[in-house]
Amino acid sequence: MMTLLDHPQVAFDRVHPYEHRYLAYLTHLLTPVGEAYQASELWDNDLMLEGDPTRFGPIPFPTLLVDRQDLRIRLVRHAWAALSESVEGFAGRPSRYYAEKTWGTGLQLFKEAGIRAKVVNLVRDPRDIVASIRALDARRGFHGFGRTADMSDESYLEFVLAAMGAQLLSMRRLELDGAHDCMLIRYEDIVSDPTAVTRRLSGFLDLDLAADRAVLSGPGFDRHATSPSASQSIGRWRTQLSETDVATILTRLGDEMHRYGYLDGSSGPQEP
Repeated sequence: MMTLLDHPQVAFDRVHPYEHRYLAYLTHLLTPVGEAYQASELWDNDLMLEGDPTRFGPIPFPTLLVDRQDLRIRLVRHAWAALSESVEGFAGRPSRYYAEKTWGTGLQLFKEAGIRAKVVNLVRDPRDIVASIRALDARRGFHGFGRTADMSDESYLEFVLAAMGAQLLSMRRLELDGAHDCMLIRYEDIVSDPTAVTRRLSGFLDLDLAADRAVLSGPGFDRHATSPSASQSIGRWRTQLSETDVATILTRLGDEMHRYGYLDGSSGPQEP
């Protein structure tokens, strides 16, 4: 989102690390609407009316008046329209895009509702991601990114690689599906040639984006940075990961890494 920071036609909360996810919130609420209901003491008609307001689930009775999935599709359409109207009404000006970091079921719900999105798939060398996670945990003195106290370094690495693999597979399926317009950006290319990346993103979005905003610095970024500069964050795995760690990563994600140009002999991202 760095090049989108100052563009008046792109709406999102300018709060680093840019993870105020309004659409994710709405689609999370609407997902259960289309699911089948099974009788349970944890969620029923009475709890829906008078129970814990933080508890939610499918419509807690057999639906004879509506089709659950059709209702969810219509609600997603209306939720998107309501969010758009609310954003523009609050700002007092029209917006061309709403930007949000996303993963999970949100884009699938948009597909079902016939809402087409422009998706920027951002990838980074998994070896550097692992090194960065470890460095950030060490700097702040506690574990994050899904790690629990009972996980060893080895088991957590497997956990992280499984999550990365699932996300890369989801991205590839999204590219092949064609329901949304997709483009790929590599973190390494943002760092090495931000002007070229900004030019590509400008063409994809049909916006005039400023290349001088394609930077990886500032107060918010500095709180999350674990290397002296963005350029020094590339290839850090060579000195910070063990041979065993690297071998494990290559075993789990080698095909994807080759596809995106992260292995010797690969010249860059491959066509889907």
